[in-house]
Amino acid sequence: MNEIAAESAGDIMNQEEFIEKASFFVIAERIYSGKDFDFGSYIGRIDPNIPRAFVKSVIKNVVVTNGTVTAIEFRSGINCKFT
Repeated sequence: MNEIAAESAGDIMNQEEFIEKASFFVIAERIYSGKDFDFGSYIGRIDPNIPRAFVKSVIKNVVVTNGTVTAIEFRSGINCKFT
């Protein structure tokens, strides 16, 4: 019985990981497609942890000066500075 419960718990984690990865794929695909994408509407329909995890997987650091974003460092090594 314990073995079945352990397998079921593993399946649940695998399903959650799959949903997160699929959601990441949908977000990335829609961003890269260049087509209009209502990001706010999409985020409102999914688990709020998914966009947060997506952003954390893409962005390494955000610099805020006087309440304004002045720089973003991406995990890919690209840096964007705003003036």
